[in-house]
Amino acid sequence: MQNELPELVHIPQACEWLQARTGTPWTLSHLLNTGLVPFFWLDYSTEAPAIFGDRFEGVLCRMLFEGDLQRLRVVPGDALATVYELPDGRIMRAVPGVPVPRDELVFKAVDVVAVAQTKAAPAAEKAGTQKKTTSAQEAEIVDLFNRGHGISVRKLAEKFEVSRPVIDRVLKAAGVKN
Repeated sequence: MQNELPELVHIPQACEWLQARTGTPWTLSHLLNTGLVPFFWLDYSTEAPAIFGDRFEGVLCRMLFEGDLQRLRVVPGDALATVYELPDGRIMRAVPGVPVPRDELVFKAVDVVAVAQTKAAPAAEKAGTQKKTTSAQEAEIVDLFNRGHGISVRKLAEKFEVSRPVIDRVLKAAGVKN
């Protein structure tokens, strides 16, 4: 699936690709809310050669500051990177910030694919898959879990021939498990 995307994915590409896989529209705000973090290209500058080492073409930096990401969610226009990570892991702070055209922000394809994999299952569930347990089974699951020391989630999953996450959802919905 990742082969369909370039290594670095621009915002419109990511939104379109994710919409095709999840069936729901995507925006930059939605991308950021899933935990995706944008990267930007920092061009070489003779004013701060230590940042670039022997790389005269510039470096790809990851935006870090939650305030910068929040600004991206709500303010139209270009981004401002005040705290960012260099490829070697060093954290840089820029005052007043590095202006970055919004259309130059990118996400790593592997991260976009990971979001699609976590979001695809709920989309399929909403599309009308049948419930895995009946109300009577859910009541029995809660009763068996609560009785004495209770039956483990693993054993309940085996007994009712469902996955452990299904049992967890039933128990959480009943308020007997966090």
